[in-house]
Amino acid sequence: MPNYIVSPCGTSLLTGGADGETRALLTRYANYKNPGDIEPEHRSLLEKRVQKVKEELFALGPAGVTRRSAELNALVKFYNGRFMAGDYHFLLCTDTWLGEQTGTMIRDWLIKQNDKMSVEVHRQTDLQTENMLSFQLALTELAELFDSTLPGYRQNQYHIVFNLTGGFKSVQGFLQVIAMFYADEIIYVFESGSTLLRIPRLPIQIDMEGGIKKNISLFRRLEARLLKPEEAERLPEIFVFRLEEEVDFSPWGKVVWNRAKEVLYRERLWPEPVEYVRFSEKFVKQINGLPEARKKEMNDRIDQLIRCLRDEGFNPRSLRFHPIEGKAMEPCTHEFYAWTGEGDRVYGYFEGNVFVVDRLDEHL
Repeated sequence: MPNYIVSPCGTSLLTGGADGETRALLTRYANYKNPGDIEPEHRSLLEKRVQKVKEELFALGPAGVTRRSAELNALVKFYNGRFMAGDYHFLLCTDTWLGEQTGTMIRDWLIKQNDKMSVEVHRQTDLQTENMLSFQLALTELAELFDSTLPGYRQNQYHIVFNLTGGFKSVQGFLQVIAMFYADEIIYVFESGSTLLRIPRLPIQIDMEGGIKKNISLFRRLEARLLKPEEAERLPEIFVFRLEEEVDFSPWGKVVWNRAKEVLYRERLWPEPVEYVRFSEKFVKQINGLPEARKKEMNDRIDQLIRCLRDEGFNPRSLRFHPIEGKAMEPCTHEFYAWTGEGDRVYGYFEGNVFVVDRLDEHL
C-alpha cells in the first residue's frame, strides 16, 4: 500500500548551527515573501546560508540527516532508511521565501533517495505568522484543499500519514485537528530524538443532532456566504470566523461541516435554506424516493443554485442554470443539471423573486 505523507516544514534547517548574525537575519526576514524585498547585503548573506545548508544536506545519507532536520528525522525512521517508490510527499511550507527554500531542500533530498517518489512543495498563500487574519484565511483554504484531495487518495488505497515532527507550532496545532479526520496515523519523533511515536487513527464522532442538524440551514447559508452576523450567533463559536461585518467558516468548522454533509445530505432533501428558493411537493417526493447518493447530489446541487441566484459570476458547469431552450414546459422557464455526467434536468420557474424548483425530468 503506498503512503501519502503530509509534512509541515519549518526553517530549523537554516537556523540550526547558524552564527549569531545569520540567525538574527533569519529571524528578521522570516515573514518576507520575496527575496527582492530584502536588503541586498542581507539577501546575499542569506543566499549563502541557503547554499551552504543545501550542500551539507546533500552530503548526508539517511543516518546523518536525522541530526539536521526534524522533518527528515521522522521520515527516515518511518521508512527505516529505505524510501518507497510510489509514495507521495506533501511538504507544507509557509508563504515566505525562507520557508519555500527549506521545503525545496527537503524535496530535493527526498528525490535523491528515491526518484520514483512524488514530492510536492506546497507554499500555502498567506500562511505566515505576521498577520492573524491572513493566517486564519490560509488555514481555511488549507482545510478545503485537504478535504478535496485526501479522500480521493484514500479511495485509491493510499495510507494517509501526518508527520507532525517539524514545522511551526501554530501550524502543527491546526494539522493535529485535521489529522483526526483524515489521517490513518500521525507520527512524531519522541523527545529523545531516537524513537518514532506512531498514533493510529482516532474515531471521531460528530454531534449531528446537537451541533449540526438543527442548524443545517444556517450552515448552508454560511457556506454560500449569505449568513448575517446576527444569525451566526446561533452557531457554536468554534465553527465561525468573524471578519468585521462578514462571517465565514473557521478552519475547523469547514472540516466538520464537510464531513457532516457527507452523512446528512444522504438522508433526505433538506428544506430550502433561503427564502428565494421554494420546492414543489412533487419535487420533494421525487428526490426523497431516490437512493442516498442521489439525495446527496441533489442537496449539493441546491447549494450551488442558491449561490448562483445571488452571484451572477457563479454558475459552474455541474449546475448550468439557464432558460429552457426549445420545447415549452409551462409553467417552467428555467432548468439546471440534476446529476453529473447524465441527462436528467431539474425544471422550475420564477414567482416574483422566488425560484420554484418544480420537478425532476428527462432532458428535452
